[in-house]
Amino acid sequence: MMELFSPSFYVALCFVLGATALWVNKVSFISSCFTVIAGSTLILAGQFYMHELSGLSQIFSLMCSGVGLLVAIYSCSYFSQKRAEFGRFIFFLFLFFGSMLGLLYSETLIKLFVYWEMTSITSFLLIGFNYGSSKAREAARTGLLVTGAGGLFMLAGFVFLGIENGSYSISKIQSGSSVACALILMGIFTKSAQFPFQFWLPKAMKAPTPASAFLHSAAMVKAGPYLILLLTPVFKDVFLWGAALKWIGLASALVGVWMAVSKRDLKEILAGLTISALGVMCILSSTPKALILFLLAHSLYKSALFMGVGILDQKFGTRDIFKLQGVLRNNVFILAVFSISLASMVGLIPMFGFVAKELVIKSLLNDWILFPLFIVFTGYGVSAIRILWPMLNSENKNLKSSPEVYFILAPLAGCVISVVLGILPQLLNSIIEKTLAELGVLTSLDLHLWHGVTKPFLFSMGIILLSFLLAPFIALKVYKGRVGISEKLYEHFWRLVRVYSQKTVNAWHHFGTSMYLYIFFGFALLIVGGMFLTYWGAVFLPLQDGALFYEWATAALVVAGAMLALRADNIFVGVVGLALSGYGMALLFILFSSPDLALTQFLVETMTVILVCFIFIKFPSNVPRRRKKRVLVNSVFSIGVGVLTISIMWKVLSYPFSSSAANYFLKNAKTLGHGENVVNVAIVDFRAFDTLGEAFVVFLAGVGVASLFKLMPGYQPKREKE
Repeated sequence: MMELFSPSFYVALCFVLGATALWVNKVSFISSCFTVIAGSTLILAGQFYMHELSGLSQIFSLMCSGVGLLVAIYSCSYFSQKRAEFGRFIFFLFLFFGSMLGLLYSETLIKLFVYWEMTSITSFLLIGFNYGSSKAREAARTGLLVTGAGGLFMLAGFVFLGIENGSYSISKIQSGSSVACALILMGIFTKSAQFPFQFWLPKAMKAPTPASAFLHSAAMVKAGPYLILLLTPVFKDVFLWGAALKWIGLASALVGVWMAVSKRDLKEILAGLTISALGVMCILSSTPKALILFLLAHSLYKSALFMGVGILDQKFGTRDIFKLQGVLRNNVFILAVFSISLASMVGLIPMFGFVAKELVIKSLLNDWILFPLFIVFTGYGVSAIRILWPMLNSENKNLKSSPEVYFILAPLAGCVISVVLGILPQLLNSIIEKTLAELGVLTSLDLHLWHGVTKPFLFSMGIILLSFLLAPFIALKVYKGRVGISEKLYEHFWRLVRVYSQKTVNAWHHFGTSMYLYIFFGFALLIVGGMFLTYWGAVFLPLQDGALFYEWATAALVVAGAMLALRADNIFVGVVGLALSGYGMALLFILFSSPDLALTQFLVETMTVILVCFIFIKFPSNVPRRRKKRVLVNSVFSIGVGVLTISIMWKVLSYPFSSSAANYFLKNAKTLGHGENVVNVAIVDFRAFDTLGEAFVVFLAGVGVASLFKLMPGYQPKREKE
């Protein structure tokens, strides 16, 4: 049983909340919103009581849950005019939310990888939410391919780590090799959109704005920094770890700033700033204290900025800064959101961003990389002016439309938190100290808003002054849109894949389905059969007891049914033959004391006969005769596969039977599974994941069948009335 404040409970709660909101929304939009907001509040409150979590996991889970609550409130306002889509969006969003929490709660590398890939899959659903748009589908596919491929590299790195340390438990991982380091870095760089994989993140802006606010401020892209903090103690002695994070992070920070300065779409500007900020976090891998504070500040101001952009997009139908001239003059609340958030990004007093920025500068005062970061932080100031100046420059009477109070509530709350944590950053002292101690950094933390006129303060003021001096020459220009080299390479690769796929399809499809079966069974016979003969040779199982006459009779029924199916000239006669063979197998199960298997076999055979008859009733009933060569080839493959299968089963039966699993099930079925039927308990509890996998296969088959129905001539989808 899951305890109320256990990590598993909150992961499951996210999934249940998403499904509940999906169904409740069909009845009442207001009730669905209440369900989502109440559930998100419960999840956030629960993070304060999970004392078994590490400090690092708790910081990230609080950040994720806090921004998640704000995004849930904001989503209710965002979809108030598109209520029919709200349920599906919230379902996808909370699947993602649960996957991210599962990643943060993971205590083993394999579990972490599973949730890591789940975030890639659920982000694919969110980015491609507007599936009617080809651009949204392309963006979703790009994100999934890049992050999914990186995840596979990371899995290989985890396997190396597990083998090297003799355990996959994160707490027992002490060191790692350069090979494991390189593979895991691939996963981090792809997930966090670092150079040269940064191109997928701007495309992901096709997602609805609430998803962008969550994915790019507190969730998906922050999985990379989480893993950096988690594994830096493991790879502290590996040169590649620090060098790659520093150089790739610096390249990404510079590329991201240029993207932000040169774009005119607000979401694309914010995407560039996100790439740059993640690059800075990579650079700060050697100073976890500064990394954590910078990451928290970024999550707050970036989520508020995205939500502010969403309000402008909803109200005025554009995100182009040059088409929104003067919009903030008539909208005080939106002006407050942008001003406070951008002030935190630039690092102005008394914002939380100022505290974080001063700590970053202080941590890198004696490092050469501070000088390139000077350019990056100056770019943040220029980007802030590029966003604000056109929207304040001149009054536009056509853009007078104030948002509803509830629409602005969530971004304003994020801004208030930024100000409060800026004035009282010491509220974070204890939890950050706990985290640093777990990471092996034994230091006391004394966060304050004002430390006097220090070197970091003067450095920060210099950045702000230079931003204002450069802004007239850089910030207000209109730049031509250009495609980056990495994006061009990706597009070229994807075109080659499509061309090769089409050629492959054209080469093989005209042979029919038989060719696929020949290839599959041929390889099975060559590889599996070859290995079987090489390692085991011919296998003969000594028969202890002779079969009884009724067992021979049942076996004869099975063989007779199979022969009837083979020799039938009519499809329905062949179906009857297969049914006889199947019912004979069910009788054998009964004879060998397996009534549950027999019942399943009876039901399957009965349903198969009914369904096949319904399917073939529209087809010609006569079976076409095959040529002798085709019959000979089919016979060779069939006999070969049959002999190989029986040989493998025979080899398995030749080993001594172990009753340890059976004894365990018999002993624990009642106490652990709370059931008296041992078979049912084994299927539902002890082998729950096997059963889930089988059910998922059936689900996928159903999806395939439903897709085929849509290809039928005359099919008309049932549409809801507007």
